[in-house]
Amino acid sequence: AEMIQKLTDFDPVSGFCNRPVILGALEELVKHQPNHFSFIYITSKSLKQIAEVYGHLIFDEAIQYISTLLRDHLGTHQIGRISEHEFIVILPNASGHSDALEAANRLLNQLSYKIELSGI
Repeated sequence: AEMIQKLTDFDPVSGFCNRPVILGALEELVKHQPNHFSFIYITSKSLKQIAEVYGHLIFDEAIQYISTLLRDHLGTHQIGRISEHEFIVILPNASGHSDALEAANRLLNQLSYKIELSGI
């Protein structure tokens, strides 16, 4: 039962919550704590291009790399993958926009570096 729940609620490539789970968590926060959280929406046109040019094996490797970066920098926050190239990070109890902005800037800095995937 636990294995089925994990397969149902989590994205197999990133290991993050899937779209219904993360959007459900966001909806609950909007209902019950509307002024006590922030969220970061991340999208990447480059990911779409990677899939189109190099195929899904390299694309999955890129998703795993980004997932590791997100975990390393935002490990205590709830993160979800909502589409092939979109993520949401929920920052509960964020004390204003400055926390979200600081976290987003750290991520942008890390994601701006060029990386090598499978020798490409």
